[in-house]
Amino acid sequence: MGANAGLSPNQVISQVGKQQSGTGRVLSGQVINASPWIVRLAKLEIHPDFLDQYKAAIEEHTQAALESEPGVLTLYAMTEEKHPNRVTVLEIYASNEAYQTHLKTAHFIKYKTGTQKMVKSLELVNVDAIAFGAKSDVLQLKK
Repeated sequence: MGANAGLSPNQVISQVGKQQSGTGRVLSGQVINASPWIVRLAKLEIHPDFLDQYKAAIEEHTQAALESEPGVLTLYAMTEEKHPNRVTVLEIYASNEAYQTHLKTAHFIKYKTGTQKMVKSLELVNVDAIAFGAKSDVLQLKK
């Protein structure tokens, strides 16, 4: 599978699913096997004075990772409505190898070192995938 630039999340997940065998999960009519995936929540608290800078940094990092790393399947960063300095990132990697590769990329190192002073706390929570679902055009930018 080549770089996933220009592919929707469903297309990426569908491609991964076609390459794997065994029991699967249902996503937009496609059966996929998520068992080798690394799925994690990164829970961060950002210093309020740096929130805008942090948002710009995570957006840049997310774009770079999705464009250049086929093993990065999902990076969704969001803030809590009532506590905007609390950020949760849903991360899905195709495998442990893809995750380890991600940690060594220039864009991840730039993000990690560039945001270090902005982060008050970080908790990484590994989770088990139960079900995934997304409409195929949910992330398409409307012009």
